[in-house]
Amino acid sequence: MNCAFDGGSSNEGSGSGFIIDGVAVGFFYNGDATNSYAELNALQNLLINLKLIKPKETNVTILGDSNYIIQGVNTWMYKWEQDNWEKSNGDDVSHWQIWQNIFSIASEEPFEFKHVRGHEGYILNEISDELSWIARYFRGSRVILLNDEGIKMLKNICDKFSEYKDFNYLRQYLHEK
Repeated sequence: MNCAFDGGSSNEGSGSGFIIDGVAVGFFYNGDATNSYAELNALQNLLINLKLIKPKETNVTILGDSNYIIQGVNTWMYKWEQDNWEKSNGDDVSHWQIWQNIFSIASEEPFEFKHVRGHEGYILNEISDELSWIARYFRGSRVILLNDEGIKMLKNICDKFSEYKDFNYLRQYLHEK
């Protein structure tokens, strides 16, 4: 099973998005939060939804374009957890509560986290980015199953916000479903 997450901030606010290939997408409006928060929130929501719907014994690869987040889940969070969510200088890890949630889910499963370069055509990553934009324009949050009704809903959302962004990757993905 392949998944991706992304988050971003702009004048429209902060948004997070994820996709579980062939299963579901999610987008979450974060108000005026930072880019780092948006990325972490995207991964947190992806993991929560994976926990709910992932069949047992399924290998999962999770793609993200944030080096910070991917290094964090692959290496740093284990040390941070041992150090009570403090960095070596004694400061709290930024957004440690979200990191703690991510740790509690990710440490239960053998997820494979991979870094991809953003805006370089990795389809699932591009879709996650577009979903983060939908959250900002929509100023709302949703998880949508990729059944017939969900696909229709996503197409309508893309049409509604097409004056702001074209959503080419998401539209192509939905067209193929």
